[in-house]
Amino acid sequence: MLLPCFAPVPLSDKIEAWRQKVVRQTPEPQVTNRGACDARSSHGMKLRSSATRTVTSHSPHNRHRRPALAEISLPNQPTKRKASNLGSKPKKRQKMPDKGAKKSKLPRPSPIKGQGEAHDDEDYTLEGQGSPTKRGPGRPRKIVPDPREFTVRHQTAKVGLNDAPSLASSDPKPRKSSRSRQSSKSRNTSPEKTPSTPRGRKMDDELKKGDLVTSYLEKCKPPVFLRDVGEISGRYGVPKEVRQLLDLLEDIPTGSTIPPGLRQAYDLDNTPRGSKPAPHNHQYSSLDNDPFPIAEHDYLKNFTTRIMQRAKFSARMDAHEGQWGNIVCRVLNVFDLWPEGDLVESISVQTEPIAPIELRPNTHKAGAAPVVQGQNSKGASTTSGSEGSKDSTLDKMVDWVMALTLSWDNQRYLQKAFATIPEINQHSVNQTRGFTHLSPFWLYLELKKHYQAIDPRIQLAVFAAAGIAKKNYMGWDTMFPTPGITVEGHQWRLYIFFEVKEGNEGEIMMMGPLKIGSTENRIEMWHLLRSLYALVTWGGTQYRQWFEHEIINWAKRTVSS
Repeated sequence: MLLPCFAPVPLSDKIEAWRQKVVRQTPEPQVTNRGACDARSSHGMKLRSSATRTVTSHSPHNRHRRPALAEISLPNQPTKRKASNLGSKPKKRQKMPDKGAKKSKLPRPSPIKGQGEAHDDEDYTLEGQGSPTKRGPGRPRKIVPDPREFTVRHQTAKVGLNDAPSLASSDPKPRKSSRSRQSSKSRNTSPEKTPSTPRGRKMDDELKKGDLVTSYLEKCKPPVFLRDVGEISGRYGVPKEVRQLLDLLEDIPTGSTIPPGLRQAYDLDNTPRGSKPAPHNHQYSSLDNDPFPIAEHDYLKNFTTRIMQRAKFSARMDAHEGQWGNIVCRVLNVFDLWPEGDLVESISVQTEPIAPIELRPNTHKAGAAPVVQGQNSKGASTTSGSEGSKDSTLDKMVDWVMALTLSWDNQRYLQKAFATIPEINQHSVNQTRGFTHLSPFWLYLELKKHYQAIDPRIQLAVFAAAGIAKKNYMGWDTMFPTPGITVEGHQWRLYIFFEVKEGNEGEIMMMGPLKIGSTENRIEMWHLLRSLYALVTWGGTQYRQWFEHEIINWAKRTVSS
């Protein structure tokens, strides 16, 4: 029986089989993609556009193998990218910047059990913003969650209360709870209410400025009584000087105050374009009863029109007191047109308080507790009243005054006379101590806007009472009248202040009111100018004569003695 005979295998075939076996047992080569971008062909296959796959191996036999190159190009790629640096260390893939991604400046979260450790070479990006995270070689792609999305409830449920990371370290602005966490006992229990103070005033409460009315002035020292002409005539009789001032104001015709020289000018305004009706014949005054210079008639006509327009605008827009003061200032400055304008001047005294404080009215004698606490605009006490008391006397200021202009010789007589008085606070001819201490006041003016709660008569009466107290202290005549005006919006009203003697005590009379005109219509506006002209004439003549006879002669006697 013949046995099969095997032909011997050539040595070269054994070597080739061994070589193929070694090659199959070598580890999988690493693949590095440079500039790869995903694309899909028309058949739905995922391709690498212009991609060059460089195959490297850690096998020592790699140098005997031909490197595998896979190049697949899209139709629109004109050139192919060739592999270079074969066998070199693979480079890390660079992260392409994403314009829509914003790097978070939040600190890295602490590692949580079961979620893996954070790598040092990872660049954290907020989740859902379109930017992949950077990963190291050989590590799988993973999505890093937003640290702000972790809540205490999720972490304690998965990890445990003790293993939950602190949210204060990851969130720079922790969300505040809108509901206070209190126990049910504290929420159900309402806090104890503090007992409210009873409404009303106590026996020892101080009287504030806003609570003053004219009836309180009757309790002051000296008292101030608001009376009309009939009441004063029946009880005391009107002094001669006061009667002269009243006659001067009563001689002004009511409703017939327009100068007759303006008849033609007003008739020209009565046109369809002007739409201003001309005054009636009875509204013009007579030629012998017109005090205004003929040369100033046209100017006064335009002046009254502008003043009425400004006043109506201020009333319609509910303007503040300063705007009304601008109108009053313009009216007072028109006195410069008349011959008596050089003898008088208008002065703003809004910053000049009554000084010294002994001139301010109070309810008791000197040294006792006065009625009101003086306050400035911020509510603080302005003066220290009696010893050891927080109270002070009543302090009020007015807005404007009319004063006499003194010659240089009369000013020198007054300064030399005051130099002989040891009390420096008494070196004044009026009830102030500021820049107006050498200005003789003969008219006070207090203004308020429409519908204001503060009564302007209070400030006017207090300031006038302080002026009479100054005359009493210096020994001057107090029965000579001093007029005062209140302006409330359009309306101008006059009061006359003087003192009458009731035994050894003096009482200050505030006689009025007397309506002297308004800025509301044309007839009242001309009546206001006529009344102010009569007052300026009286101040420049009769009051100046009284001042020179009473005060300048006192200064001359004091200096000569």
